Amino acid sequence: MRDLLKNLPEGVLTEDTLNAIETAFSDRVKIHVEKALTQQDELYAEKLQTLIDAIDKDHTNKLKRL
Repeated sequence: MRDLLKNLPEGVLTEDTLNAIETAFSDRVKIHVEKALTQQDELYAEKLQTLIDAIDKDHTNKLKRL
């Protein structure tokens, strides 16, 4: 990101501005990654719960047959 902005004509962006843009961009990426990981965790937790429920139901049915 920083390299792309450095290609702008000289004087358009100061070093402080580049640092601020880079920090903001990094923070935003970090937030989106954390959100995606949270969503993935929630999805897998739901799938795991469904699997556990199916296994419990199967085991219950098998025990009733005994």
